[in-house]
Amino acid sequence: MLPYLELHTESLVLLLGYGLLGFFALALAHSGRDLVVGRPREPGGTPVEEHGGVREHGGRVPLFLVLLYVSLAVWAVLYVLAHAVWGMDFGG
Repeated sequence: MLPYLELHTESLVLLLGYGLLGFFALALAHSGRDLVVGRPREPGGTPVEEHGGVREHGGRVPLFLVLLYVSLAVWAVLYVLAHAVWGMDFGG
């Protein structure tokens, strides 16, 4: 029964890990209006450009998007290093 216990533990760790990661992502997305990076925008500011009736302001970037872009870049670098340098095979 030992291999089944290892599979159960592995599934539990993955479930909790992805669950907490998903909860953290939802919490960041929910509070994205408050957590922003950049200069504060003035409420009566003039639009920078207009594209087909859509006004574009020099606004701030939500922290959720910053974390998403940074984590994607880190994952890409680690994936390339793991495949090219350390020889890991991700073929399944």
